[in-house]
Amino acid sequence: MKLIIHIGTEKTASTSLQYFFNANRQVLTKHGVYFCSSLGKRNHRKLVAACMDHSKTDLWIKERNLGNSKKRTKFANRVKMHFAEEMSQLPDGVETVLISSEQFHSRLTMESEIVFLREFLEGYFDSIEIVVFLRRQSSVLQSKYTTYLQAGGRKSFRQYFQVEKDLNNSYYNYAKFLSLWRLGFGGADIKIREFSRSRFYGGHVCYDFLNSIDATLPLSDFTLPEEQNRSLNRVGVSLLRLLNSFLSAKNVDGSENIKYSSIKLWILERCRGGRLGLLTESNARKFDQCFESSNREVEKQFGVRLFDAGNGF
Repeated sequence: MKLIIHIGTEKTASTSLQYFFNANRQVLTKHGVYFCSSLGKRNHRKLVAACMDHSKTDLWIKERNLGNSKKRTKFANRVKMHFAEEMSQLPDGVETVLISSEQFHSRLTMESEIVFLREFLEGYFDSIEIVVFLRRQSSVLQSKYTTYLQAGGRKSFRQYFQVEKDLNNSYYNYAKFLSLWRLGFGGADIKIREFSRSRFYGGHVCYDFLNSIDATLPLSDFTLPEEQNRSLNRVGVSLLRLLNSFLSAKNVDGSENIKYSSIKLWILERCRGGRLGLLTESNARKFDQCFESSNREVEKQFGVRLFDAGNGF
């Protein structure tokens, strides 16, 4: 049996893909592809958390009160047990299992974490294939800023840009990021797709994913979901930052600030779509240039061509 792991990256329509997988569970199964459910309904975030080093935490882990090593170990053992049960009860005709989470990209940043993931999955599959979408770094930066604002951030884009451009990690450095997965998974096949509308098979990221894993799948059998997490436009960015400057998402007692939530929802519903244009062309080129050698290394190692002129979002 084959395993396909979709590892993001973040800001490449992973949520839309996961809604697509979930909405088409029965169709996928009919064609021999099983989308896991024990690891999460759509985003298999439980598996990411189970693999994260205990020295690291995030909001997902804090919200579930998994703050110490003992609790994290128990949680990981539960995830393993439920996954084993699911694998033992796969429907007849399943030849491929599909797992998806963009947080594989942002949270698993140590080789030991990826080795833990490999060991978690060992014994169930004859082969493993990793699918990853890569997006031009300057485009990722702008999209990431809107996510920062939606989480209550107050920095201007200029301030945010100054911090991000100095990051020395694998978030934007795709060669460094993918080298961890090569080391952790050894001979696993890594398929790289460029996140660009002009290069999507069938003109849609969901069709592109299906074609990448099995070119014989009949696309007409599948239903496309509504687009998820559409980007804020520039008006939305300005309004949301203004809102964050005057109001907090939480009251003093930790309860939800209803006024903040209502205004935020109004902004999100009315200020979606369109190009952000937060970076000038000059600054975008400078930011992308920081990762030029990394991108060329990915091209060399994986035999792909990335980010031709005009292929950004």
